[in-house]
Amino acid sequence: MAEAESSLDEAASSKQVKMLAMNIRDLMPEADREQALAAFREQCRAGVLEPQRTQRIAKDGRTIEVSLIASELVNDAGETYAIATTERIVPV
Repeated sequence: MAEAESSLDEAASSKQVKMLAMNIRDLMPEADREQALAAFREQCRAGVLEPQRTQRIAKDGRTIEVSLIASELVNDAGETYAIATTERIVPV
């Protein structure tokens, strides 16, 4: 039983590392990528945390509608080093 739990923990940890290494651009449909990135930047600069609707590419290649909130991650010097998002699939 302990071996199975350890194996599950390792698989979950590996998945988390892969997710943290992902770039948001990889999940955006190419046709809308530049417009969506510009909207993220504007939302972060404005400090607005309102949900936005957009699209993502699912693992199986389908394009799905999502609702997201973007947050700017700032270092001690006040420089943006990343944008974090919380995304939820919009029910059809």
